[in-house]
Amino acid sequence: MAEKYLKLTGTDGLSKGEVFWIKKGEMVLMGRSHTCQLCLSDMKSYQELDPKDEISQTKFRTVDGKHLKIFFKNENKVILEDLSKNGTYVDGEKLIGQLVLEDLEEKPYILLLGLEERFRMELEEKEAEEESLDSESENQETSGEEEEPAKEVEEKGKIESQEPAVSREGGENQEEGEKRREIEEEME
Repeated sequence: MAEKYLKLTGTDGLSKGEVFWIKKGEMVLMGRSHTCQLCLSDMKSYQELDPKDEISQTKFRTVDGKHLKIFFKNENKVILEDLSKNGTYVDGEKLIGQLVLEDLEEKPYILLLGLEERFRMELEEKEAEEESLDSESENQETSGEEEEPAKEVEEKGKIESQEPAVSREGGENQEEGEKRREIEEEME
C-alpha cells in the first residue's frame, strides 16, 4: 500500500541530486551538524569537496549546524521552524520563526538554506517495497551516472535517524529521549 511521504530533493548547491524522505508524524532537524537527522555534512558531494575550494566551503558553511526543524504532522500540515542565523527561505520569502504549510497536496515548495543549498519539498506516494534503506537514486536511470542512494528517515522513536549518516542502532539514551520530548513539546 502506498503512503504519502514528505520528499526533499536537492536542486542546487552541494545537495543537488540528494533525496531525503520523511515519514508522516516525523520531526527532523536539518543542518551541517552530525546530530541532525538530515545531516548535510554527510552528503557524498560534501565529503568529496576539495578543502582548498574556499568558495564552495564558505557557501556551504552558511548552512548552520542546526538550521531547520521540519515536522511532517500529516498531509495537510507541515511545520517549518528556522533555527539558523543565516536564514531559511520558502519560495523566496524569508522564514521568520515558524511556518505552517497546509497546501502541499496542491503544490511543491522551494527551500533555500544559507546561500546555495536549495531543495524542492513535496508530498509523494511511496510503495511499501521501496521503504528499505537501499532506496535507489531518482536520477540514476536518466543521467547514466551512478549517484548516492536516496536517504530515508527511519522510525526509531519520534525523532528518527538518517541511515547511513546517523546510526542509532542501540535506541536512544535518556538524554536523547529528553531532548526529543522537548522538541516535540515546542512543536505542539
